Amino acid sequence: MSGSQPIIEFSADRTVLHPGEQATLRWRVEGVKAVYFFREGTGWQEHGVVGQGERQVSPPQTTTYRLRVVKVDDSVEVHKIEIQVQPQGASQTFAVDRTEIRRGECVTFRWHVEGVKAVYFFPEGERWQDHGVVGVGEQQVCPPRTMTHCLRVIKADDSVEIHYLTVQVRG
Repeated sequence: MSGSQPIIEFSADRTVLHPGEQATLRWRVEGVKAVYFFREGTGWQEHGVVGQGERQVSPPQTTTYRLRVVKVDDSVEVHKIEIQVQPQGASQTFAVDRTEIRRGECVTFRWHVEGVKAVYFFPEGERWQDHGVVGVGEQQVCPPRTMTHCLRVIKADDSVEIHYLTVQVRG
């Protein structure tokens, strides 16, 4: 294994929940010294985990989970996934099938938004106004580098919510 790149994968089966619902976070890490899985705002030191695992979470409010990886050379890489908790009412989900790929691979973003005025799906940094989409849809994206995509939702009361999903591109 010496000389090869470590494998670090971290994903969630869903990133938008209603109170009481669960999401499953999964990780697979190989070729490193140590791995820690923890909720943002808590100390990582007591949360060492094995290289491959999963954890079901049911946060009471929007919470970010982190995977802290100590590589063989003692450098540290931290991956994070935000699980958004939305009150009942307007229905919204925004997900991607994989949050980590190799260069040249593609992912599929999916969303399901009901009871709102408008929905936009776009790469972070681009003009959202140019990217209107239907409320229930999916789009395949083949990002050339690590990128964040956004789902901008304009609700019935004209308030705006923006959801973010980042896809890490390796190699």
